[in-house]
Amino acid sequence: MNEPATLPALWPASTSAARARTAWAVLAIAGVGWVLRAIPLIKAGAFGYPVDYDEGVYFASSALLLKGVLPYRDFVFVHPPGLLYFLAPVASLGVVRDPSFGFAAARWLATLVGCANILVLGRLTMRWAGPVAAIVAAGVYATHPAAVPAERGPFIEPVLNLACLMLAWAWLSDGESAQKRSRAIASGVLCGVATTVKMWGALWLLACLFSRPRYWSRVDRVAFVVAAAMTFVLLAFPLAVAAPKSFLSQDILFHLLRPADGPVSWLDRLGAVFWVHGQLPKSLLVVGGLSLAHLRGRDPSRAGERFFAFAFIAILSAFLFSSTYWGQYNAHLAVPESALAGYAGAALWAWAMRGVTRARSTAVAAVLAAIPCLGARRAILTGVRRSPDLVAVGQFIRASVPASARIVSFEPAWVVAGGRLPDTAEGKTVVDSYGTMLIDAASTGRRFSSATEAFRDEASQRRMREALDASRFAIVGDRGYWEMSPQTQQWFRTRFVQRFPPAGVEGIDVWERAH
Repeated sequence: MNEPATLPALWPASTSAARARTAWAVLAIAGVGWVLRAIPLIKAGAFGYPVDYDEGVYFASSALLLKGVLPYRDFVFVHPPGLLYFLAPVASLGVVRDPSFGFAAARWLATLVGCANILVLGRLTMRWAGPVAAIVAAGVYATHPAAVPAERGPFIEPVLNLACLMLAWAWLSDGESAQKRSRAIASGVLCGVATTVKMWGALWLLACLFSRPRYWSRVDRVAFVVAAAMTFVLLAFPLAVAAPKSFLSQDILFHLLRPADGPVSWLDRLGAVFWVHGQLPKSLLVVGGLSLAHLRGRDPSRAGERFFAFAFIAILSAFLFSSTYWGQYNAHLAVPESALAGYAGAALWAWAMRGVTRARSTAVAAVLAAIPCLGARRAILTGVRRSPDLVAVGQFIRASVPASARIVSFEPAWVVAGGRLPDTAEGKTVVDSYGTMLIDAASTGRRFSSATEAFRDEASQRRMREALDASRFAIVGDRGYWEMSPQTQQWFRTRFVQRFPPAGVEGIDVWERAH
């Protein structure tokens, strides 16, 4: 079956005017996408909009790295170091100035990364599926209900998406056969970069190999794999060499052995991917694109369809089989989802344009426009959330906690809001309390059915209790009460008294050592 590489589209893809119009359309969509990501930060400030636990962990880890406090050796960090490198320029603002200023810069940087993702995805989709596909794909990603919130802060997924999109750009490039080897190596380097951000980047290596572009030889594929492996080693080595055993246990074994957390059942996870938050129309388009990729995937010229179809299947499978799953993970699935939705949208538009009445094309245009509109509505709804408790605790720390006093927090964002980073004195640095305590629980060799069960084991409490014992102040909050065992809570209350918030007022509680 030989079909044209580009689907029929609104404008002929071969004309420079069509490409220019599509580029401007994608740029406009990226602008709208940036606004959806930035409005909450403009209205509420960097800390007025809720800060996720992971955001604080990643930013604080990057800032501490710049101060010479090494992940894996000096504190627990359960991912490769790629994101820490990427955040270094904004994290440096938190080192030379106030950490809260650096964190604000990190959140703004995330909105720009989201904008870049929209632009790259649109241009990439234009190349292999035509103008309509580019516009639909950019529109779906710009308003994706998982991508928009994730690209309001220093999460892993925005940077991972950018690395994987650049990988796709290199891997799916056309050109002279003499350039194959250099493109294979460039693709491998970008795949290595993606894997250094998060191990899930290796799933895109599988997508590359299974998509089998017609112009890649076996030697090219070997060069690609070698370049990916060498890049990962070179980027991880400077930090892994300082504590190789800890790097292995935190970055690999932790994820293989960690207890279940978040939605456990496949049905709940599939629901989060396909139909909650009004995603069903978008998901139908994604499934349509996946079906088209299956039907047309045997054509050697359709490497793009195979590439994003394999990426979608691999990432979704990882979601289903992982012991832990959270909704923000879907921000990474947004990349192949949006590309497949664009592919299906282009095919649907081509079908509509072959109709004899204007009604068909009008109906299809309305359907394609409704999907990003639903996503934009969801983005606006999530953007109205506020976090007055975080602002209040930050103000209390600045006003009432001496700069020389050691303070430990179950969430690093709570101390960052007060203009501080996690303390590093006495070698008892805790940045990621969750990861630290689960690793301590697993060190006994016992397996736990859930994270909650692991936190009830006394082995999980060792390092956190040492950090509390060495501190004058402690910020506990809901996370602290979840992670501390009943015995640790009893021990804690005999040594600390609550200083904030006042009695009868809800908020993130700050405690001071009583004696």
